[in-house]
Amino acid sequence: MGFMAGIKRLFIPGALLLCLMFCGCLTIIDNWRASSQRPGWIAYPKTDDSLYVYRTGHSAGSPTKEAARDAAFQDSILQVARIFLPLTGEEGVINLLSVLSLKNVEILPDCFYAEKRGGLFEGWVQVSFPIVEKQKIYAQIEAGDKLEQMWQAILMDAKQAKYDTARKQLTELFANKNEALLVNVDLDEARLLQGDIFKEQKDVIEARRSYDIVRNTSTSEKWKKLAEEKTAQLPEPPRFWQMADRWGGKGVGLVCAIRDGAKCRWFKDLTAILTGDCGEAKIANCDIGQKMDAGQLSEFFDKMDFVSACSAAEGQGAGIVFGVLYDIDPAKRGVMISQFDMTVPVPDTVVKFFVVRTPDNKLMYNDQFREITGEKAESALAGRAASVIITKYLVPNSPSVPEPPPVQ
Repeated sequence: MGFMAGIKRLFIPGALLLCLMFCGCLTIIDNWRASSQRPGWIAYPKTDDSLYVYRTGHSAGSPTKEAARDAAFQDSILQVARIFLPLTGEEGVINLLSVLSLKNVEILPDCFYAEKRGGLFEGWVQVSFPIVEKQKIYAQIEAGDKLEQMWQAILMDAKQAKYDTARKQLTELFANKNEALLVNVDLDEARLLQGDIFKEQKDVIEARRSYDIVRNTSTSEKWKKLAEEKTAQLPEPPRFWQMADRWGGKGVGLVCAIRDGAKCRWFKDLTAILTGDCGEAKIANCDIGQKMDAGQLSEFFDKMDFVSACSAAEGQGAGIVFGVLYDIDPAKRGVMISQFDMTVPVPDTVVKFFVVRTPDNKLMYNDQFREITGEKAESALAGRAASVIITKYLVPNSPSVPEPPPVQ
């Protein structure tokens, strides 16, 4: 009995050991079988050719096959981005993915494979990426490097008061920034420097415009606050300056007329004032009204027939016609009425004005107001009319004038 019991005691642990070894072998075999059943492209991915680069992506621990596929695809995009590692460095690859959606990364046909392990999925994909897109991104990264070098040169030129050179380079930097990737230049800082350069060159309008861009578009409270401080230090801008942006930098043809119970005639004094306002605001302008006869002026203001004036303005490179009619009613001139126990003059004038886009003769904005002319000189009438039109109507109310739609 003692001998047999000893055999039993030896047998039971030995059997258990054999069972554990056997189970372990089964696990190894299962893994080996899974590995042997995987498609060949996992172990031996397709090599790059003249049209595409090829990369594989891998994922593990996904709850579903679909999730494994998506995670493997995201990993494949990272592997594609690592193509640019020599230019960007490891941190640059991550930054690249944060600013660029890699387009045209596609899973090749029949190149998704998944295995289920312990209730979770492991997945693989093989993708292609066009060589053309690769070359485009290389060029954009190199362009970003050049802009960084340009920025350093701009800082040096500004420090040495080489404002013309710095100004031109800043213009180039802003023009090319959308064509570059991974540009290590704070564009808000660059825009503020541009404003500072304009200020040094006594170009207050352009300085204000640069600061306003930062104030209106920056997401940084630091830069916005600094832009506001710099704007506050500038002298008051010309009253017409906002219209330069509102009208898209287009030149303006002026049609100014006055009518005192007779035919319309050219309003010389008002034309002179508005010409000066345009000049201060750096708006190119030309006088169209001086060459229009009474009939043409009446067609423009009474019938709103803008064709002739727009044609003349466009011939001189103007994209806008700005027309003003100072229309006096002689029957009301000097008439007084009682109102609230006071004697007051009756408004005897209507001032109407139009903003017209020249290429398609389209009325973009118009309005009018009543005025008291009395016996004032025409120069005084012109000065007050221009002030009211600009400060009370155009600047607060006139909309932007976009380019006309393309001709079909």
